[in-house]
Amino acid sequence: MARLLARWPLVLTLLALLVPALMHVSSTSAMPISCTTMIRGYEDWAFYQRQGAGTYLLTFHMVSNQDNGIVSYSEGLLNLRPPVTDAHTGAIIAHGYFGTDTQEFSQYFSDRRFTAAGHSRPFSPTATDLLHLSVSAQDGGVGMRLDSWGRTNTWLTNVICDQGVMYGWQNVAGPGTTNKPLFILSLVKNFQPR
Repeated sequence: MARLLARWPLVLTLLALLVPALMHVSSTSAMPISCTTMIRGYEDWAFYQRQGAGTYLLTFHMVSNQDNGIVSYSEGLLNLRPPVTDAHTGAIIAHGYFGTDTQEFSQYFSDRRFTAAGHSRPFSPTATDLLHLSVSAQDGGVGMRLDSWGRTNTWLTNVICDQGVMYGWQNVAGPGTTNKPLFILSLVKNFQPR
């Protein structure tokens, strides 16, 4: 017992050093960043061709979920629509966006089923909607044009960027519900050298 008590100051000293260090680690875990900051990082990478000559795209994967149980999925490539730059310095004075002006993407839905090997499956490849997607470097906003719904324009609200993922709520409720769907969007750099 005397030996344990003799070492007690050493144990207390170690605890006094370790506890604040451990608390510092937990308090510095990743925090959401500004979506504008995240998208401008991609814009800088693509516009200034940080990896050399080539094609700079963003691969996107987007899912949605809503309270009526309907889930959607889409994926594709986004091109940079260039920012406006100062003619003398080359500095960006009006930011661009990543988007799909000419290419439509398929959006698959869990309630649109198909039969394969005698079993009903969700996400029918023959019952998709078509959409365009844009992600703004000006304000970090996400916009969608729903071509299958009369070219309706919609966007995400209260967008949060965290761990390389964007998420937010569509500005309008989905069909068959009064609540707005949650969308989650991941963006991945896609460089194709020349």
